[in-house]
Amino acid sequence: MTHPQFRITQFGCLLLCLALSLLAADSVSALDQLELQIPEPRVQILSQEPGRIDLEITFPDLKSESSHSGSLLTMGNLPRVPDANGHLLPAFQTLLPGLPGSVTLKILDARTVLLPLDKAPRIAPNDQINASADDPADPYDTNAPPTKRVGATLPPDKNHLSEAWAQMRFLGRYRGMPLNSVEFHPVHWNAKLKHAVSLKSAKIRLEYKAKLEPGERPAVMPPELSSLTLTSAVPASTGPPTPLTSFTTAQGPRLKIYLSKEGLYHISSDQLAAWGLNLSNVDPRTLRLEHQGQEQPLYVGGEADGRFDQSDFIEFWGETLHGTYTQQNPEIYSDLFTDANVYWLSWGGPLGARLGEESGEVVEVREAHQFHAISYPYFLHQEMNSYFNRLSHVSQDSLKEHWFYDSGVRASQTRAYMVYMPYPYTNSATGARVRINLQGLTYPDQQNQGGQHHVYVSLNNQNSPALEGGSAGASWWVGQTGIILDTQGFGGISAAVLHHGYNELALFCPVDTYAGMNDTSLLNWFEITYQRQYKADADLLRFSAPPGAVPDTIVDYRIENFTSSQIEIYKLGQSKIINAEVTPYQAGSQTLYRVRFQDQPYGQPQYVALAPFSKLIPDSAFMDPGSDIQGQLALGSPVKLLVITHRDFQDNLDLQAYLARRTAQLGRTELVYVDDIFDEFSDGI
Repeated sequence: MTHPQFRITQFGCLLLCLALSLLAADSVSALDQLELQIPEPRVQILSQEPGRIDLEITFPDLKSESSHSGSLLTMGNLPRVPDANGHLLPAFQTLLPGLPGSVTLKILDARTVLLPLDKAPRIAPNDQINASADDPADPYDTNAPPTKRVGATLPPDKNHLSEAWAQMRFLGRYRGMPLNSVEFHPVHWNAKLKHAVSLKSAKIRLEYKAKLEPGERPAVMPPELSSLTLTSAVPASTGPPTPLTSFTTAQGPRLKIYLSKEGLYHISSDQLAAWGLNLSNVDPRTLRLEHQGQEQPLYVGGEADGRFDQSDFIEFWGETLHGTYTQQNPEIYSDLFTDANVYWLSWGGPLGARLGEESGEVVEVREAHQFHAISYPYFLHQEMNSYFNRLSHVSQDSLKEHWFYDSGVRASQTRAYMVYMPYPYTNSATGARVRINLQGLTYPDQQNQGGQHHVYVSLNNQNSPALEGGSAGASWWVGQTGIILDTQGFGGISAAVLHHGYNELALFCPVDTYAGMNDTSLLNWFEITYQRQYKADADLLRFSAPPGAVPDTIVDYRIENFTSSQIEIYKLGQSKIINAEVTPYQAGSQTLYRVRFQDQPYGQPQYVALAPFSKLIPDSAFMDPGSDIQGQLALGSPVKLLVITHRDFQDNLDLQAYLARRTAQLGRTELVYVDDIFDEFSDGI
């Protein structure tokens, strides 16, 4: 299978999207001189009128550095990608919303520069070359001498060169939003004349419908992509509204996937076959993954040929089920009823959302122009549901957590809870933030006496004023109520007391309230956010950009402590990062590996770096035939009796006899299965 080296999809793009989403600005007078402050390339809006916008893109100068492996071509911070012949040349991509044909791109004018080279540009490894018969021919790679002198401007009527410099292709839909990739190839290599032709600047025109048709909607980039483009609406059509049932009704058949851990999931073709899914006759580009009604990006290895072969696979980032009830009650983190999260895999429809492939090549070697990543804020949540208490003085109808760590800490006692904290950055000036939820167990007597609580919380024997629940003789925390203590705004716990491995969070209950020796409190959960070094633990690291890294900064990431040289990097929800450097180093007698890559942190992205054996497999999955309860009940005569049961009873003879009897007595009687109700009205959860 071929793996496209430079793809941009619904979730990812390599640089900040430019002025392409300014099409819907209401006022054009203010746009005449508007200039976007984007480091490289530089974009200027020249003019705008209904149905059209003209932009000028100025590219950085093309530079060359000769080496034994060929000429290294750089154009500012643009990534290098292979052309059809494998030469690594600078490239630039953006996202543009809209249906195919609703927006067109045309190059009006192009100013180019010739750069003679002693050696041909470097060649990409064979498995990174994405040659295709659809690639446009290079208009400069001909036997004839060039007709343009250095710095000459192309006349506007030579628009046949538009495809050589830029292409726009439809990617599919993300959460109902149609997206296109606009790909600029500003450098061409002429092997016969031994020079590179680069764009100095290009004037482009975007044309779109000046007025939308009835039922069409203006395209607006989703909030999670706002960091990749400007937030203004684009009057390019997204088509009519998507019916509500597309995400809420099981249209089946689909693969219902269960998982209970956070991580990068890998599903092979053999695993899919074991679950009853044969994709041999399915175009893998139509594979779609949904979670709670929202499409999730997939990485589908080997899909470029339009076939799902034996060696092909599916990868995606999966989350645990949490936060379901947090908005109603912030004390509830985990789901109250299940630990299993549900993802849905479908096929055969429109193109699915994809993780792009993004180059993480080390392109900036000047130390002064890099932001060295030393540490980042790492969040951990620890919760253990091993002790149940009815909480008799809590209303049965209240939304409340009833599972806790243990039977609680009593007056005069100290309880310690071990928490694993990988590689804290102990030199950090930022303290660790501790957030903890405690539940009072004891309550006042019939005379309303007692029931007060008082607890001190410490981490590695260090306290904070914010980690004191209740107080001596006070009554602000009384009875079976919960509290959340938080050190935010109080400086937190000093990073100097933290260490790699198990740290101790302790609860101490003094005997200084009116409750006396009866005072008892329960631990529900605690959270710690601390500065962590860029070191993998168990060959895996989920991380973010370091504090202080602004979006246009080139962040230099160096992640250590891998036991395998096969290290993969993903920008969650956006792309798979390729071209990272992996180097070995010695740690005592052990050979470990370090991975290095560079990226610009637009939109505060989250990353994960891991070895292949750290990927996960779903807990289980099965083929769901699909259902349409709403449609089933709406057709025909009115339903007189609706019977709801578990699917295990579908072949039960007594049930069938009951349905026949009630139909004869009452009229139309329908049978609905519980799992179909959850699938259609709660996304399977």
